[in-house]
Amino acid sequence: MLNCLMYKLCYYRFVETDGKGFDRVRGYEIGKKHFKLTHFEEVFTTHHWMVRIYKLKPQKNRVRGKLKKLKSGARTSPTLVGGRKKNPWQ
Repeated sequence: MLNCLMYKLCYYRFVETDGKGFDRVRGYEIGKKHFKLTHFEEVFTTHHWMVRIYKLKPQKNRVRGKLKKLKSGARTSPTLVGGRKKNPWQ
């Protein structure tokens, strides 16, 4: 439960409010207190944390337009242009 996305989005920076990480509504201290969000960034949070809005960060590991080389004996298909695949993002 401590690694699920909903937990991380709800309790992100929660320790900064009082330093202990105690959830007054549920009456217990939260389990995992210090973690970073790798795919989301906080855009807006209301004063009492009733509404929190996050933005999805751009993907760093996706290389667009990089093509695999064809084997010498491979057949050509209609999607190939000049021995290379068409780039679907262009």
